[in-house]
Amino acid sequence: SLCSRILEGMEELQDVQLTEIKPLLTDGNSARNFQDFDCQEITQHFAVCHVDAPGHQEGAPPFPAGYQYPTMDELAEMLPTVLTHLNIQNVIGIGVGAGAYILTKFALNHQNLVEGLVLINIDPCAKGWMDWAASKLSGWTTNLDDIVLAHHFSSEELETNLELIQTYRLHISQDINQENLHLFVNSYNSRRDLEIERPILGVNETTVKTLQCPALLVVGDTSPAVEAVVGVSTAYLFIA
Repeated sequence: SLCSRILEGMEELQDVQLTEIKPLLTDGNSARNFQDFDCQEITQHFAVCHVDAPGHQEGAPPFPAGYQYPTMDELAEMLPTVLTHLNIQNVIGIGVGAGAYILTKFALNHQNLVEGLVLINIDPCAKGWMDWAASKLSGWTTNLDDIVLAHHFSSEELETNLELIQTYRLHISQDINQENLHLFVNSYNSRRDLEIERPILGVNETTVKTLQCPALLVVGDTSPAVEAVVGVSTAYLFIA
């Protein structure tokens, strides 16, 4: 299973707490998702801490008019406070999509708090002007549910795996406050480049910005993020 492969990728790491950032659909809003995906082997070895993005918890009210939703950088900087509150010294982070981006930013800024990362469907790049304009146009003409689903599933999956897609569609529309979700999507679409570089021994290993912890990259062969993840593995990250 996917969880077995993730556990194998972390077997060299210390037995530390496992932190998951879940700003969108990253395995839902509760620990039940680990049971759904037969991940008991992970929960037997790690304490699991789920972190919802602001306004994404069950029953969250809409933010007041004019509320400035945090940027991706600001969301990453909220995590140290969460860990301090829970008395967690260091973590292995698991994130999907936007969550993977936030955890990577967190790891870059707080290397002493992160033992390792599992990054699923990560895109480290800011939206270009054409992408930004396209997302604005699609936001005017496309249902928010469809925008979020297209972030997580390929067009083939959207057309063929109808039962699963309907489950997630209901989760997006019924369990997450739509106004808050819209603010989060806008924040993610306004993200900056992570600006990670691959260290070259004897050239720039002391000056480049890169992860200092092991990182496991995960992507499906039909995922909408496959090109971005391949780009990370070949051009940016040093995978220990």
